[in-house]
Amino acid sequence: MSTNYYAQILPTQEEKNQLKKYIDENDVDNILILANRLYSYNYYNDKCKHNSLHLGKRSSGWQFLWCHNYSNYYDLTKQSLHDFIFRDNVVIYDEYGKQQDKQEFWDMALTWDGIGNKEYYKQHKDEYYFGDNETVISKIIDKYNINPEYGEFYNDGLRFSIYDDFV
Repeated sequence: MSTNYYAQILPTQEEKNQLKKYIDENDVDNILILANRLYSYNYYNDKCKHNSLHLGKRSSGWQFLWCHNYSNYYDLTKQSLHDFIFRDNVVIYDEYGKQQDKQEFWDMALTWDGIGNKEYYKQHKDEYYFGDNETVISKIIDKYNINPEYGEFYNDGLRFSIYDDFV
C-alpha cells in the first residue's frame, strides 16, 4: 500500500491582481495563459487540487521517495524542501484529496522507515525489474552527479526518484 502526496501552490495576491487586470482589459490570450498556469488540471491525479505538483510517495517497507520536480520549486535538500513546504501559499494534500498538516507531513516524510532500491536489489536480484531508462531526467542526473542504475539517488539524506512520473 502506498500514498502519494502533492503540494498545491495557491496564487499570490500579485498573480490574482494580474489576472484581474487582464480581465478588466479583456485580454483573452493572457487571461487563458495565466489562468491555466495558476489553476491548471493536475496531470497526476484528478482527486488532487488544481495547480499541484507531486511531492513524493510513502510506501510500506520503503523509505519515503521524493519527486525532484526538476529542481524547479526547491533544491534537493532538506532545508529547501522544508522552506517550500512551509510557504504560506503551499497546501499539502494526499492522493485522496485530504489536506495534510504540514508539520505532520514533514515529520512523516523524514522518519518513514524502510529501504531503497539498491538495498532491495541486493536482497532480491532474481525478482528485481528496474525498467528502462528512457524517462531518466538527464538535467537532474548531470546536476547531482547521479548514477541512475537503481532508479533513485540520495541527497542530503533524502531518497529521490530519478523519474518524475512514478506515482
